Amino acid sequence: MALYPCVQCDEECVDCTIQCSCCDRWVHSACVPMDDALLLAWSDVSLKFLCKDCCFTDKYDMAKALESDFDIFSNFFNHLRVKLIDADTEQLFFGTDEEAGLVKSMKTAFPESGHILCIRHLKGNIKQRMIDDGIDKKDRESVLDSIFGNQGLVHSDDDICFEVKCEQIQERTKELSASFHRYFANRVARTIRELWEGPTPPGYFDQGWTNNNSESLNHVLKSAINWQSKPLLDLIVTIQEIVEAQFKDLQRALVSRGQYRVADSHKHFEITATSWVNKTVQERERLTKRFKSYIPPDKRIITSTDGRMNVIKPRALGKKIGQRKRKINERTTTFKKKKD
Repeated sequence: MALYPCVQCDEECVDCTIQCSCCDRWVHSACVPMDDALLLAWSDVSLKFLCKDCCFTDKYDMAKALESDFDIFSNFFNHLRVKLIDADTEQLFFGTDEEAGLVKSMKTAFPESGHILCIRHLKGNIKQRMIDDGIDKKDRESVLDSIFGNQGLVHSDDDICFEVKCEQIQERTKELSASFHRYFANRVARTIRELWEGPTPPGYFDQGWTNNNSESLNHVLKSAINWQSKPLLDLIVTIQEIVEAQFKDLQRALVSRGQYRVADSHKHFEITATSWVNKTVQERERLTKRFKSYIPPDKRIITSTDGRMNVIKPRALGKKIGQRKRKINERTTTFKKKKD
């Protein structure tokens, strides 16, 4: 077995090799499908080299590398680090997709913070890799279930279960595709193990955290600028217009107009359109402000009679150990202690 296997051909890397700046693995320069002109341009701009797994493409194109450049993301996270100098960053979680440069720069700037991946992106990348490798649909679904299913790899109870399930998946992928087998062994298994062993929010694997909200907002922003690059000041004006439009939609919801409706927990803020018209501008602003700042009471919290303590309400009050029936129908017997 090679000590430093090439990402592309799995042969030992000795001379004329390049190291990936994200996964730190090696590849023969001869295995990199780039002509001399492109290699020269690459060296002139001092780009970080990314292997095909970290680029998520079989081509080593410069545009993709520029998108994933570790230095660009590091500038952003280092700036954020300064702004959060007084914050407890140990309680902070960063959610990302599998962008290798982004993840590495985030972990470098915030090594004490947690990191989670978008489950949708993770599954999508694995699925797309199997499609590219010509694995049929039935086998793709079987592999995805063995990873993310109820009895899958991400739901392993301990280290032994994780290792056994991982070995079973690797044996299965070896039969399906040599290329995907390498991808799973070198990238997917390592990524999932880091997530599985590291601190994650409760229910992360069960509920499947996704970055759909940020992706949706990103789509709204791009649609607003017609998918074209704009100067920074124009972007700020666009964001302000979007936020103002959201506030107008909020006010329409208060009078049951527009495409949104007030949630049940905020129904007491609803008024008729006539009442809204009869209010002054200041009264409308106060109503909107109260609506935005209102936090519904947690029904799971019980307050003591003197109002000095709040506790979480248990699922069943006064239930004894081993009691199965309803409290009102349960008959219990207290046994007297026997004298010695």
